Amino acid sequence: MSAQATQPNCLAFMGAIGGAGVTGAVIETGFSILKAKRPGHAAAPRVCLMDLDFENGALAGYLDVLPGVDTGVLAGDPARIDGALASAFVSKHPSGLRVLSAPGLLGGNNSVNADCVLALMDAAASLYDVLILDVPRLWQPWTQAALMASDRSVLITEMNIPALHHTRDRLAQMDAIMPQSPPIELVINKHERRSFRAAITADDARQALERDITGFVCIDAATPRNAMNCGQPAGSLHPDSRYVKDWDALSRKLMTPARTQSAPAQATG
Repeated sequence: MSAQATQPNCLAFMGAIGGAGVTGAVIETGFSILKAKRPGHAAAPRVCLMDLDFENGALAGYLDVLPGVDTGVLAGDPARIDGALASAFVSKHPSGLRVLSAPGLLGGNNSVNADCVLALMDAAASLYDVLILDVPRLWQPWTQAALMASDRSVLITEMNIPALHHTRDRLAQMDAIMPQSPPIELVINKHERRSFRAAITADDARQALERDITGFVCIDAATPRNAMNCGQPAGSLHPDSRYVKDWDALSRKLMTPARTQSAPAQATG
C-alpha cells in the first residue's frame, strides 16, 4: 500500500520504571479521545481500554468496574475468540469508556496463551475506533507483538537520574529487539515545571535519553488519586486541572494522523 495519512487507532502505553503512572495515562488518554469531536463524525469515537497484565493489572480497579475477561479462555484455543466473545468480555464505564480486563490471578501471566491475547486484540479492534493498551512493564510473551501491532507505542518515565538511565537502557534494548517498529515515543510524567538550579531540565532529559520527548505531564498527586478513589477519569472530575490539560494535549498529539507505508496489522483495526 502506498504511503497515506491515517489516524492511529491502536495506542500502547508501557512504563520504563515502576510507578510511572501508566494506567492513569491510559485512562486519561482514552477519556480525552472520547470527548474530542472527530472531524466529519457526529458521534463520539468508540474507545476501548485493554489491560495486558493478567496478574497485576489495575485498570478495572481504577475505574471501579468488574473485570470481564475469562482468563480460562485466554489459556485455550485462540480460534474461539471473535468479536462476539470480546463484546461479552467488555466492562462498560458510565463515562462511555469500555474496558477489557481480567481478574488478577497469581501466576496469571504465565497461564495465558500469547496467541489468545493477540486474537482478543484483533477482535476488540474490529469493535472500536480506538484501542488503547495498558502494557505491563515486565516483558511478556505477547509484549513485542502488541507493540508491533500498535500504531504508536509510548514509554512513560519520570524526571530523575535513575529513571532516565533505566529508560535509556530500556529503549536501547527495545530498539534491538524490534528494529522494524515505529520509534518508541517518550512521555515524562510527574514533571516539576518550576526551575531550580539543581533541577534536571527538559534539555538534560533529551540529552540523557538521546532522543526527543513527545510530551511532559505535570506532577500532581492529588488529581489522579482523587479520580482513582472515585472510579472516574480525572478529566470528568477535574477538567481544568493542569494534569488533565497535559494529557489532553498529549492525546491530540498522539492521535494526529500518521504516515504509513503498509497496511496496519489487524490488531490496529
